[in-house]
Amino acid sequence: MTLRNTRRELSHVIAGRTVEGSPSDLPHLPFSKSENIFNVAAVAADLMMRILSSRRKLPPEERTQVLWKLAAYVSKAGVRQESPSFFTRSAHAAQFLVDKPRLITSRMGMGKIIELSLQGQRSRENRLAQERANRQELARAEPGFFIPSKYSAENAPPRPITWLSLDRNFRLEELVHPAHLVEEGVHMHHCLSWKTDDYWRSIRSGSRRIYSLRRGSEYLATFTHMDQSLTELTVRCAREDAVINALADAYRHIDRIYGPLGFALRDGNHSRLRAALAAHLDGP
Repeated sequence: MTLRNTRRELSHVIAGRTVEGSPSDLPHLPFSKSENIFNVAAVAADLMMRILSSRRKLPPEERTQVLWKLAAYVSKAGVRQESPSFFTRSAHAAQFLVDKPRLITSRMGMGKIIELSLQGQRSRENRLAQERANRQELARAEPGFFIPSKYSAENAPPRPITWLSLDRNFRLEELVHPAHLVEEGVHMHHCLSWKTDDYWRSIRSGSRRIYSLRRGSEYLATFTHMDQSLTELTVRCAREDAVINALADAYRHIDRIYGPLGFALRDGNHSRLRAALAAHLDGP
């Protein structure tokens, strides 16, 4: 199937004949001479080659139908090169016809075929995007997973230290920049590193505050305070007395500023904190 052959067959179809030049029963096409037959023939040849590449034979009757549908579509819609381009639309249509060959000889027009093929393409793209998102969601749960970020730590101010333990080994830092959220999320393996914009909007609005418990370069726990409650607590620390004491004292500090705080934790770390408070301090 060459461009020259396709152009000849397309000329027959536009003139009301079959691709072989015999009279056709298909309706006459009001095909204007102003339409670019070279452009249409090039698209038609590409469409035919895509169908034939599936190793499916196209007998004269089916070639006549395909070219007539394409010419009717061009006659009605015109040859426009907007996005998606005419070539792109015809490529999707060719694959659609390969998957559903019965449509070649059906009453369905090329416009509808192209519409359905584009819908199918969008559905496939959405499904693949969702599958990628699901894979990324699973990967984020892996220890050491790194999330590339648009926020640079170089432009971030130092984290304000809001509390120091008596021995000055432990400190509570407030996260006041998006880069702080990313850094905390990467080291603590939680969602601050990939839901940065959502958390940052709530921090800027004043409805949420997030703190990090540190010891030297270690990241021990992340506290999230919102609506008079401790709503999230991620703990990544050893079960040693000094750390447990620091965890309880850090919570006490936040409670003195914003409290009395309630517990609205969605995970099991509330029991860890309650145990720390009960073991080392008076209850909150």
